[in-house]
Amino acid sequence: ETLVQYVVLRRDLAGEGWPMGSIVAQGCHAVSAALWEMREEANVVEYCKDIDNMHKVVLGARDEKTLRKVAQKLEDQGLKFRLWVEQPEDFATA
Repeated sequence: ETLVQYVVLRRDLAGEGWPMGSIVAQGCHAVSAALWEMREEANVVEYCKDIDNMHKVVLGARDEKTLRKVAQKLEDQGLKFRLWVEQPEDFATA
């Protein structure tokens, strides 16, 4: 069974003038935080065993409201995730 990590980035940030590198960095922050915070979970341990063959799927959310709806659905389903909230702006980005 192939484990997959999903990353959801806000698509509207590009239209608000964010450089692509900054948007990608938001996803990197979310991924790093999720892996660190869940590092003892069996699926995370298994996922990181073969670090050269990790699988990720990157998806887009229209805006912050949509991203927060996705986060709520994950929470409602009892799925573990990490919502990255950029500081000091205090808004969700990934």
